[in-house]
Amino acid sequence: MSGTQQVMAVYEQLGAAALSNEAFTTALNAAVGVTFISSNLKRAQITLIAAIKSLMKKAPKDSEQYKKLMEAHLIVTSLAQEHKGKTIGGVPVLAWSADARTNFDDKWKKDLSDNVVEWLDYMHAGMKGKYAATPLARNLQEAVWEVVFGTGASTKELLSKANYIGDKSKVGKDIKNDDKVAKWDVAESIEQLLADESQVKGKWHKQMFVLGGHSMWFMDFLKGHGYERKKSTETDYSTKKAKNGEMVHVQLTLTTEIGNKAVKHNLKVKGSVDRVYAPPKRMAWPHSIAKILHRSVEAHQSISNLLLREEEKEYEMARLRAAANRRKRSEREQRWYWN
Repeated sequence: MSGTQQVMAVYEQLGAAALSNEAFTTALNAAVGVTFISSNLKRAQITLIAAIKSLMKKAPKDSEQYKKLMEAHLIVTSLAQEHKGKTIGGVPVLAWSADARTNFDDKWKKDLSDNVVEWLDYMHAGMKGKYAATPLARNLQEAVWEVVFGTGASTKELLSKANYIGDKSKVGKDIKNDDKVAKWDVAESIEQLLADESQVKGKWHKQMFVLGGHSMWFMDFLKGHGYERKKSTETDYSTKKAKNGEMVHVQLTLTTEIGNKAVKHNLKVKGSVDRVYAPPKRMAWPHSIAKILHRSVEAHQSISNLLLREEEKEYEMARLRAAANRRKRSEREQRWYWN
């Protein structure tokens, strides 16, 4: 399944799966509030917004669940940025490969809610057919963008509630070197961020966090916060990467130690880590996508047949590339033998 299909699957399916999942609904019902958190990489932001809209689409409009989702905070943070699993002294280090690099603009960070149009353009660029093999694949990307970001709860209204939280440890990046004054809001750690969101006027409460992050980051998060697999049937997400678009439920306990010079937040994983939703390997495109694609194909052509041929074409291209690579490898081996 392509990334475009995964975004569509999350939007179409995640809300129903989550709101019928006992662990998810129990946590949502018990929480005083909800905080949506995304990393500063556009693929996490796109997927999280698809998930938020899916939840809002399926939650009953007159329910307490819907009210909590509508009033939720939305945070973008470098504290959840992917790091490819590289560590030095037990501390994750960003590896500046394409998977971990962000182009999130510094100019937006201080007042993210005032830069919604630019932020939307940034995410939209992530779904424009840079890697699409054919014109139809590019049309599919545009159609999914239109459905997910252009329908249901207002995307601009949702993003206008957002703010950016930087990593205080990144001196010179999120902090001015000269006077240590933050250019935008920062937090010492992911623990501090969760602690800040779990308090109202100094009083602690249960808070639900829905985080759009990355598999290597999540693996190291579990390892660093006391996770132990509780049952043999449970997937060990500290050693096995979560799938793209997958949602899992994690219960956390947060305690705070107040010392003379500093406040220390201790975060522990409590209980098991359970799957809530994962995109299927294949998915039929919904009617809303077919309607949009009708604008760009001739009236007599069948959308379903077009999509089927598109998948077959991509499979054939992959097969031909593999055959070409095998042929080149064989030729290299023959030259080596005769020389």
